[in-house]
Amino acid sequence: MHEKISNLPNVKILAVDDMEMNLKLLHTWLDQSPVELITTISGQDAVNQCQTQEFDLILMDVQMPGMDGIQATREIRKSPINMGTPIIAVTAHAFKEEQERLLASGMDDYLPKPIEVELLINLIKLWCHSIEPGEIEIPSVDWQLALKRANQNQDTAKEMLEGFIELLPETIHTLSTLLEKQNYNELKNEVHKLHGACCYTGLPRMQHLAHETESALKLGQHKLVNEHLPALIAEAEKVLRESKPSV
Repeated sequence: MHEKISNLPNVKILAVDDMEMNLKLLHTWLDQSPVELITTISGQDAVNQCQTQEFDLILMDVQMPGMDGIQATREIRKSPINMGTPIIAVTAHAFKEEQERLLASGMDDYLPKPIEVELLINLIKLWCHSIEPGEIEIPSVDWQLALKRANQNQDTAKEMLEGFIELLPETIHTLSTLLEKQNYNELKNEVHKLHGACCYTGLPRMQHLAHETESALKLGQHKLVNEHLPALIAEAEKVLRESKPSV
């Protein structure tokens, strides 16, 4: 585990939690790593910090007194320097309705409480990973992740993955058509839906590519969209191919 922690990327993370013990635990894990960890116990302070500092990842406790995690996320999304920063909801309620609510509020993923160090490491690697063409460090299909998302229920995980894959050919067609027409407004809606759906299945690479593409769309960086979107479509096609025999 120590080796995994010391191999984390050199990134700047903001962790927000009204329980100082939780933040202390994060420091215990990450202070021995290349990660620069900034912590705060208040949603409002997190928003203020995001006005002046750029972060690579934000871990956001959902339930806090005063400004809660969802309000803080909305405010952070208005700040130019952290508009596209991945924000991870840290929550004790990992049921599906709650997850959907959090993702709809502008958060990118969630981490169940109490935090497990292994999950935290995977999450940092997943979200703080710059995409280089041809780099395949993040797996396309991760069944262990799919199980975690479904609270270790095999049938639910299989059902969610199959349901997602069933809709994939149509999604690929829609994305390709919209890209051809350079219809960035509609693309933003489609990629947002795809990104949200990826979060419930064990498809870390597609989730990451969808996040990168969605961020570029939100920021109006069309040149970047034209680079990321073909990679996202190619990944969706790869998932379709890989999933046919086994799922």
